[in-house]
Parts: sequence; C-alpha cells; structure tokens
Amino acid sequence: MKLVERFRGHVLEETLALGSFGPDWPDRRAFLASKLSAGPGRRDVVDLGMHLSAAHRLAGGRGRAQAAVTQSGAAWQALVVYYLNMIYAGTPVVAVSPRHAPRSVKAAMKVSYQGTAVLGDLDVALLVLPAGAAEEEPGGDSPRRRHLAAMRRYHALFDQQFQTAYVSLVACKTNWNDSVQTPMLWNLLYSLRRDQLPLPSGIAIGDSGYSLDMLAGFTFSFVTVPTNKLENFKTDSMPVQRSRAFTGGYYWGYPSRTGVVDNISALPDRHASKAPSIMPSVSSCGAAFAAAVAGERDRIDYEAFAWTPGDDGSNGGSHARA
Repeated sequence: MKLVERFRGHVLEETLALGSFGPDWPDRRAFLASKLSAGPGRRDVVDLGMHLSAAHRLAGGRGRAQAAVTQSGAAWQALVVYYLNMIYAGTPVVAVSPRHAPRSVKAAMKVSYQGTAVLGDLDVALLVLPAGAAEEEPGGDSPRRRHLAAMRRYHALFDQQFQTAYVSLVACKTNWNDSVQTPMLWNLLYSLRRDQLPLPSGIAIGDSGYSLDMLAGFTFSFVTVPTNKLENFKTDSMPVQRSRAFTGGYYWGYPSRTGVVDNISALPDRHASKAPSIMPSVSSCGAAFAAAVAGERDRIDYEAFAWTPGDDGSNGGSHARA
C-alpha cells in the first residue's frame, strides 16, 4: 500500500478513537451510509457533504454548557477530518488534525509577537506531498505498527520536501457569527507572510527554517456547521462578508446557498482551481472510497474508515456491507 494511504489510516484510526467522536460514530456512519445510492459513484461520496451538519447533530442532547460546546466543536473537527479523507482517499491529499501535522507545518505557522510565541489557528490541515504519491509504506508486523511507521516516514519526507508541498489550513467552527473573526485575522496574517508582504510591527511568522512562502502552495479555508439560525445568513450578513476573504474558500455542512455559502462538497473544486498542478482533479475525488464500498479495497486502508458494521452490533447501512 502507498505511504499516504497508510498514514491516512493512522489519522482515521485515532480520529475514531476520540471520546468526543467515537461513541457516536456508529449512528453517524449508519446515517451517512443511508444517503449513498446502491453501487455508489464517486459523486455520491462527495455529496455526503450535504448531510454533514445533520450527521453532526445526531449526538444531540448535550445542551449549551461550555463543556458541551467544546465537545461539539471537537466532534465537528473530527467529522470534517473523516469526510475530507473519505473524498480524497486514493489521492496524494490527506487531511490531518494538529496532532498528526508534520513539524515543518507547525513551525511555518508559528507566530511570534515581540519575542513571545503565539499559537496559530490549526484545526485541520490538508496536506499534499507530490513525492508521497509514489512512496510505498514501511513495513510492520501489526496494523498499529504499520500506521505509526507510516506517520513517521510521511512526516520525515514532508519536512525534507517542504518546498514541494501544498498546505491548506481548514478552520472548523460550530458557530459562524462569532467564530469567524479569529480565523479571518489568521488568514490575513498568513496571507501576508505567504506573499512576502510586510507584517505589522513586532510580528514574525515562521520558525526553524520553515515559512509559508517556501511552500508550493498555501491557502486558508473556513468550514462551519453552523449552530446559528440558518435564515439569518444572507448575502450582506457580516459573517458572510468576513468569510469572503478566505483564500481557500468558506463552506458549511448544509446544501449550498447561492450568493451566501457553498457546501463543503465544493471544496475540492475550489482547491483544484487554486493549485491545478498539485491538487488532484475533482474527477478523482470520492472514486477510491466508492470503489472500496463495492469491494475493491486494495487501494486504500479501508478498514481504518470503520465504515462497515463492527462488533458493536450497529447497522452500517444497506450499501455499506462488507
């Protein structure tokens, strides 16, 4: 199996193990599987993005206490990681959470203000390493060891070939009205650094010899559930106006609304147009996962998706059977 696919498997395995996400996964999996047509095509997989907010709400019943809001945000981030890896399976693109991001990406994002380090905004990162597409996975005598070995090898390769890579940061928020402001400002700062334009006095971005302008491509995207009332978002709404600045586009987990926001299923098209020499053609998105559902599972680490019913006795959907 290719290195990137085994690394993707490690990301998925740990995503599904999260306490904020794993316990509700069987219900979400069954719901999403029910939205696939019989013998799904690649577009059917991509269009699951139309139902992502509904899948997120399946956990429900936790109220609006701060702990519940935090847990909901972590679950939304995990669901976005899962969905992006589902549609990009079989391509060089892998979606990672902060714990799975290479050291070079974190270093390039490091912001210093008058000598004090400030944490950047990293919820999810889309990584594309052209050399990783052909690299075979390292060995291992168990699935867990193969996953860990793949992560170490991928990270080392990414750090070594940082200048050939494409990175898109994806801010994942359950609120749109308030939560868009912070990533909007990070998008502005990171865009200035990427374009080698002057930064505000006292601010420096980058560390350990890595900087965003060294990458072959860099964008910043925004993805929201959101939990706010949908009818309040209009073309001239302030959250919508603020979101237009994101270099990688802005999306939500509901069907697209003309002039307001695109569904997350439009993300591959936007990124392919931004970096056509690096990002895979949109015609390949969803294809490998659709083929795996049909039984052609040698191209990807299909078991790591935990798509088929497991030992928990849950129903994975009539079209997701092994």
